[in-house]
Amino acid sequence: MSLNLSGGDFHPYVGDPAVCRSSAIATFHDYWRTLCVGDRLPSREAIDPAEIKGLLPHLLIVDIEPSPLRVRYRLVGTAVVGSSRRDITGHYLDELRFDHPDERATFEAGYRLLLKSRAPVFGRVVWPARSDFVLTYESAIFPLAADGRTIDKAVAVECYLDSSPGEIGERVPQRPVRGEPPGED
Repeated sequence: MSLNLSGGDFHPYVGDPAVCRSSAIATFHDYWRTLCVGDRLPSREAIDPAEIKGLLPHLLIVDIEPSPLRVRYRLVGTAVVGSSRRDITGHYLDELRFDHPDERATFEAGYRLLLKSRAPVFGRVVWPARSDFVLTYESAIFPLAADGRTIDKAVAVECYLDSSPGEIGERVPQRPVRGEPPGED
C-alpha cells in the first residue's frame, strides 16, 4: 500500500531493507548492526562520527518521546537540509508543515513501527516537486537506546536519488518549516 502524493508515491515504512537502493543506507545499516550486542540496541554514544564521516551529511538524529509519540529533530545533516530545502533542527515532527495531509501520519507510523519492532524501518518516496521535476528519496530509521532496551533516540539516513542538492535548489522553491505555504504567512 502506498500513499499517492499528486502523482507521486510514498511507500510506508517497512522492515525490509530491500525497498531502498541507496548505498548510504546500506552502509549505515551494516554499521548499526555492528553496534548491536545480542538483543541490546546501541546507544547514541556508541556511534562514532569518525567511523561514518561520509554519511554525516545524510543523517538525522532524533529524540523519541513514546507516549504520546513525539519526535524531535536534534540534528539534521547538511545534505538533508540542502535537498529538502528546509532545516528542521530543533522542531518536533508534529510541528512541521507537509505538502500532503497524510504525510505526517505516514512518518508517525514509521516511528510507531520502529518502537514496536525494535528494528530499523525503511521507506521510499517519489515526490513530484514541480510539474516538470520529480524527486525520489529513500530513508531508513535506526533505533537507539541509552539503556540498550528502551528506545529514546533514533538515527535516520535520508538520501535523494538522481538529483543533487544544487539541482534541487535551482528547481524547487524553499519550503517553510511550519505554518502556511510561502506567500500566506
